[in-house]
Amino acid sequence: MSADDLRRAVTRAYLAIADTLGRASLHPVRFWNFLPSPGSPMGDGLDRYMVFNAGRHDAYAQWYGTPRKFNHALATASAVGVASDDYVLYCLASELPGVPVENPRQTPAWLYSRRYGPKPPCFARATIAKLGGRPQLLIGGTASILGEDSVHIGDVDAQLHETLRNIAALIAAARADTMESATALLARLSSLRIYIRDAADAAAILSTVGHLCGEAAVVEAAIANVCRPELLVEIEAIAEL
Repeated sequence: MSADDLRRAVTRAYLAIADTLGRASLHPVRFWNFLPSPGSPMGDGLDRYMVFNAGRHDAYAQWYGTPRKFNHALATASAVGVASDDYVLYCLASELPGVPVENPRQTPAWLYSRRYGPKPPCFARATIAKLGGRPQLLIGGTASILGEDSVHIGDVDAQLHETLRNIAALIAAARADTMESATALLARLSSLRIYIRDAADAAAILSTVGHLCGEAAVVEAAIANVCRPELLVEIEAIAEL
């Protein structure tokens, strides 16, 4: 697809979900986006992830009426690369709206500067949702980002530890508890999915996660490109609150 065609296709996909959920009186609490080669250039200084973000922003502006509502409306999300020609979008919805949670260590994604494209990514860092009768924190794709900047370039171990600090900060924000230790916060994780750019890093990453997040019942790993070429690992997770 051309950049314009992709942007329109992403907008249509999100608005189709908005229409379906609206007719069923459901609320989105989590999105998964699987995008072929997100770092591929598409002209005018844009890569495919930036074009995708523009399409998603267009949809949300129609869905919620104004970007001023994004702070209270957006569900959490992930967007990773896939070895496919197809863009695939999944949505988890609930009868009750979720509660967006932001990370105090990071700039809200929808407030990113134009360094990351003409329209910012639109997602909450996490969402509190009631699943199986109890509140759980759905944590979207989390990486080694402080503010809006990638940090620890070229150092996968440092990126992994920064990512886990961001996850711990999200759990603390959701619990409104800044006194709980990072170890105790990470022990609340029930499942993790780890996206790893280079398969050669997988064993070391899984070893560290196993040591620091040993209470998690489910740990999945996949080799995938994440949204920025300098990011080597990204983690999405679920935490018990």
